[in-house]
Amino acid sequence: MFTVFCVVEGEGRPFPVDIAGTVGHLKEGIKKAKMYQFPSDQLDLYRVEGLVQAQDGQFLLNGNPIDLTRASLDSFGGHKANMPAASLISECFDTTNAPLARKIHVVVARLDDFPNTSYKRWTKLDAAMDQYKSWHGGVYGAPLADVSWSDVGWVFDKCTIHQELPREVIAPDHMGALYACLKLGTKALGGVVGSNESARLFFITSTLVHVACLVDGVNMLMQEKVVGNQLKVHGQLDFVLWHSMENAMAQVLLGCEAVADEDMVDVVYGIATNGVKWMFFKRESTEILKMEVEIQVGDDHRPTLESLQRVVETIHAMFVSQ
Repeated sequence: MFTVFCVVEGEGRPFPVDIAGTVGHLKEGIKKAKMYQFPSDQLDLYRVEGLVQAQDGQFLLNGNPIDLTRASLDSFGGHKANMPAASLISECFDTTNAPLARKIHVVVARLDDFPNTSYKRWTKLDAAMDQYKSWHGGVYGAPLADVSWSDVGWVFDKCTIHQELPREVIAPDHMGALYACLKLGTKALGGVVGSNESARLFFITSTLVHVACLVDGVNMLMQEKVVGNQLKVHGQLDFVLWHSMENAMAQVLLGCEAVADEDMVDVVYGIATNGVKWMFFKRESTEILKMEVEIQVGDDHRPTLESLQRVVETIHAMFVSQ
């Protein structure tokens, strides 16, 4: 068994594959490691010489810095060689010796699996974020938290359609349990509108958790790290209250694009909220569907059942579709 360190063209995150046998078996291992949804024989692999990752995370090709997030196969020149599927691993590498520390053995040619519309959007977003890009922990790109709606809003506005999103009915007993929980919480903490952040956080958390518990396999993440490949953005989406809904849209939509890029999926859902105003997004390769809902309150400063039901049934439909 030999450990081969691989990196996908246009990405900067090496990953190991323990393999024996042929290059065809290595392709199967890469497909499994990257969770690709296409036949492994569509992968083109290239053995590279002199490519290493330094201790600070930067990559070097024969001692010279190279940005793997921007490099193409041509960047490796004569230091690469195609690996036919029938070749033995022992023919490609010296498997009798342990691999050199931090050495990258294989570059995987990037497949153009995404529709051109995604790439066009990412190209525009990339250009809009240029001023924020730098190296962070071995990853080159713009930190998610630094980008505002004024930077990228014009890109998203051109492909966003306001539309009522599907709703999934919630049984009356589950709806009643959530409403009772929120009624009790807002009584103790104060009404949602104009209340402190603790009250709004309770309202948001309770709403999401109650709905998530109705769908098997859905787990609530308080924080999620996102790293784009073609889209040079990275950072952490935190479960926090948003004071600026415009900046909330920027971070949530960029996060959706980064997930679509990294996981090679077409549809990604996103939610931005301050507890009263809820924005729901369905990101697709050709367009972004957006729906806005505002929680209505009664004379007791508590959310009305009708407006609450519209919010939670929209969230429920998103969870069910995943």
